[in-house]
Formats: sequence, structure tokens, C-alpha cells
Amino acid sequence: MDIRSYADYVADTMPVRWIGSLPWRVHRRILTPIAPPHLVGPVDLAAIRKVMRADGTLLARWTDAWDTAECQWWHICCDDPQYDLDRIPKSRRRNSVRKALRLCEVRLLSPDEFMAKGYDVYRAAVAHYTGPAPVATRQQFEQGIAAAARYDAWQTWGAFVDGKLAAYVVCLVIGDAVLRSSSKSDPAMHRSRPNEATSFVLTRHYLRDEKVSYVSAGCRSISHDTNVQDFLLSMGYRRIYSPLRVVLGGMLSAVIKTGVGRWGRYVGLARLRPALMDKLAATDAAVRIAKACRSVSPARDEPSPAADSGGKPDAGEAER
Repeated sequence: MDIRSYADYVADTMPVRWIGSLPWRVHRRILTPIAPPHLVGPVDLAAIRKVMRADGTLLARWTDAWDTAECQWWHICCDDPQYDLDRIPKSRRRNSVRKALRLCEVRLLSPDEFMAKGYDVYRAAVAHYTGPAPVATRQQFEQGIAAAARYDAWQTWGAFVDGKLAAYVVCLVIGDAVLRSSSKSDPAMHRSRPNEATSFVLTRHYLRDEKVSYVSAGCRSISHDTNVQDFLLSMGYRRIYSPLRVVLGGMLSAVIKTGVGRWGRYVGLARLRPALMDKLAATDAAVRIAKACRSVSPARDEPSPAADSGGKPDAGEAER
């Protein structure tokens, strides 16, 4: 699928805005590019602020360089064209993958098969989450699959143990990049290592057979702890550094500058408004990471205030 077709798909459920030659989405009042990150490059900040004002967006977040010097922001990817068992760094993990391949059958699932078998795995996985988590109904799950099936970029890999689906990974193929969209596994079948089997087979397939540039599992997580990225690093993925850029809308910028994302928990705000405090803490962390990334090329100088606001400084200007 090309980027324009993917933008059409995203536009079915949320606003899409074109900035330069690339599409961005507005989701939960956050503006982010939907193109694979290596394609984004330097962005016109005045154009970003114009879209933010028009949509009432609170925050814009993106990266404008790929595979740079080490910094505080990264994507977890595999880009080894010779990926195979011998590329997995530790012998213990290699042996575990060999066991997984003996016990599991990994293959692509058709949309109909995924509809029929995927929801039970989804529910089993969500049931073991700690803390509150939204749970889709079977109807919502199937509607999401049906919507994605209209576009040929969505591919779902499944691992079967004794004929029963034990794990799945949904991948999005855009141009020469593969983005891992979502994954779930049934904890009752973890002894058969279905996550290792699925990750290994799909990664090798895309890199060696399809010859894509990379398979990505997304960027660094700052809003919650996750073991997924450490697992993939042990599977031969690596951190591809890509400096984070952030622009805040005026109201959110004023709130973040108070430091409430850091000190609010100490005065009990987390107990009163836990979801809000989590979002403020994540935003505060993103702003601090973006500041630390400013020295990494190709950071651009801010345009003069007159370029986008008639001579009046933008309130979020300092947050990039």
C-alpha cells in the first residue's frame, strides 16, 4: 500500500491533514505523521502550528531524522537483510526460538480466519493485563478487521499450537517498511513460545523474502512500562535513534510549564485525576526528551514569529 491509500484508510475514522507531501492524523487532539518515520524529514513548523490552531490540537509530535547518533528517542526495528537464527544475539534466546518453531506453526491468516479465531486470543490476553484497559466487544473486533481488509496493506500472522491459534501479530506494509500494528497471545499457551515463533517468522519473511527496509515495533514508550521492546531487542531488533520534536498548543504549554506533570503526584492529584495526571506526566516527559534531542541533526531553527502569527510569538514555540 502507498501512503495515500493508507491515509484514505485512516481518514475513515479520524481527521487526516496533509502537511507538505505527507499525511498527518489528529487523534485525541494530538497531531502525528502517519507515514513510516524514515520518510518524514524536516517539517515546516509554521504549517504544523496552522493545522494545530485550526483543529484545536494540543500537541504535535514527530521525528525529522532517521538512524542518527544516539539520543533519547528511538524506534525498535529490525533492518538486517540476512536476518535468521544466527542473528539473534544470545544463545539462550536462539534455543528458545528453535523450540518455538518445533511446537508452533506460523502462517498468514485470512481476514475471515482472523475474525473467527482471533477474538478468543485477544480476550485471553486482555484478561491478564494489570490495571484498567478498554476491552473491545466481539462485534467491534470483527468490524475493525473488516475495515482493514478493504486495504491490502494489512497482514496478520498467527502461531498455532496443536491446531489452535495461540498468538497473532497484525502488520501494516507501507511502501518498503513494515509496521507492527498490534499483537496478542494466549497466556495459557506461552509454554510453546508462540510470540517468539511469530516474531521470528514474520521478521525473516519481510526482510529476506520481501526485502523491505525494516520491520518496526514502534517508538520508545513513555506512558507505561512494557516488556515487548526488551523482548524484541533479544530477538535481534535494535534501537534506531530518531530525535523527537514536539510542539505544544498555547494552553497545554502553559500547563506543562508549571511542572504539574512532575509535582502533581506528590500533592495527591494522581488520586483525584489519575488519567489526566498520566497524560500530563507523559507530555512533560516528551517535552524534556525533545529538548534533549535538539542538538541532533537535522533540527531546524525556529521561524521568526512573524512568519506564522503576524509578529506574535506562539505560546508553544519553546517546546520543540
